Amino acid sequence: LLLTLPGSDFDVVLGKYLGAVAIFTTSLFFSLIANYIVLSDLGNPDFGLLLSTYIGYFFVGLSMLAIGMVASVGWFTAMTLKNAAVVRAVGQVELLFTVASSIWLLGERVTRREVIGMTLVVAGIWLLI
Repeated sequence: LLLTLPGSDFDVVLGKYLGAVAIFTTSLFFSLIANYIVLSDLGNPDFGLLLSTYIGYFFVGLSMLAIGMVASVGWFTAMTLKNAAVVRAVGQVELLFTVASSIWLLGERVTRREVIGMTLVVAGIWLLI
């Protein structure tokens, strides 16, 4: 259906982004209202502070939606250039980055079983490539 539309690729991508922005904005608005109601029951909330916080959430959310779309373009480009199984296997490196950041930034402890699992993931990727 998308191929028969008289729009360009940019129009399709922009429409997808604006649709995601609309859904995100609606959910953020309902969250703002619900939080204000709960805080009003508990005391006297500062609506200006609450609203400015949600404006920050809004702009961070817009940037995260854009980053997610760029990441999707990267995945689809990689899958058109290489076999999908290879791309997914190399994509498992995300797991290693997540574990490494949790160790160095958050001070998480890694069990021996987790180290064995990560070693098997790396070995599988090297065998596949």
